[in-house]
Amino acid sequence: MMEKLGCVIYVSLVRKGFSNPEVEKMLKDAREARELLNISGVTIFSNGMILTLIEGEVNKVNAYFISVTEHIGLNNVIKLLDRAILHRSFEDYSLAFKPYDKNLQALDDFKDLKGQRYFEQFLSNNNVISNMVKGFINGKIS
Repeated sequence: MMEKLGCVIYVSLVRKGFSNPEVEKMLKDAREARELLNISGVTIFSNGMILTLIEGEVNKVNAYFISVTEHIGLNNVIKLLDRAILHRSFEDYSLAFKPYDKNLQALDDFKDLKGQRYFEQFLSNNNVISNMVKGFINGKIS
């Protein structure tokens, strides 16, 4: 039986004063947790906020989202989208990170040419999920 896939997109404020080493540790811990649950996705950082897309088996995605709402590094977690999907957009990434902050550029998972093309291909899709991500990047979701 094929697993039912789901996608959740949420936004959150990052706690003020979150240092680069803290961001690196948060990413490492989140990647490990997601790998255990077979959850994939992307987190985009811009202007002290994050937009995160998580995808995977519906029950695991929902359980993971609940755990995120209790994370001490995040404030005001707001779910923007919760829907069934037919396929994953970031199946190769347990947690891809795309910062729009010069201090975090070293952590960008899409900085090489292959990664840039992967992310640009995702953004070129004309669907609700890609459009929400584009809206956040362009400052239209905050």
